[in-house]
Amino acid sequence: MELNLSKCKHMCFSRSSLILQYNIDGHSLSTVDSFVDLGLLMDPKLNFNSHVITMVNKANGVLGFVKRWAKEFSDPYITKQLFTSLVRPILEYGSVVWDPQYAIYSDKIESVQKQFLLFALRGLHWNSDFVLPSYASRLKLIRLPTLKSRRIMLNSMFVLKILNGYIPSDFLISSIRINVPFRSSRYYQLLYTDFHRTNYSMGEPLSKMCVDFNSVYCNVDFGMSLEVIKSRIILFLNN
Repeated sequence: MELNLSKCKHMCFSRSSLILQYNIDGHSLSTVDSFVDLGLLMDPKLNFNSHVITMVNKANGVLGFVKRWAKEFSDPYITKQLFTSLVRPILEYGSVVWDPQYAIYSDKIESVQKQFLLFALRGLHWNSDFVLPSYASRLKLIRLPTLKSRRIMLNSMFVLKILNGYIPSDFLISSIRINVPFRSSRYYQLLYTDFHRTNYSMGEPLSKMCVDFNSVYCNVDFGMSLEVIKSRIILFLNN
């Protein structure tokens, strides 16, 4: 591999990225702003904001398909099955990697489910004379959890699978540390989490997963099945 350093004669510090030309066997490699790897849109900053926007647009497209073909279904639980089978998996694929830490992107994801609720519960004939219930109340009507709570559950289950040995990875298991406090504390956390000085470092996937696990570990019984633990976490987060 040859590295063209013609543009690197002087070092400068600026907000613009340094562009180098790479060659393999005489063929120049093109420079791209992003690329897709295992279904995830990777960007230079690795904050996955572009992935979230692309994913939401794709989910909205599938939701539009569901709404067109489910107009004749008056039972909201039928359309719920279509949503959880066709749309929600798009909004959760690989979420342990890209789970957003900022509300603006979390709200964009949640907006897809909000649109679905308005369609699925259209039989209630909400109008100007009837106050639209809150998002949480509408979710309870159709027995759906928030998408944010499901991402917390998925993050927590990923950590649990590492601790239980379902995910055999020496690197991951060595990166998770049990918290041993010097004295008893009312706010005990099972897993030790590092202090982060920046929001960017706080978004590191494994660190964020440990934080989410600490928020729900009181509902985790290592002797229970994974499905029961999932249900307990979802119930805890949505009550």
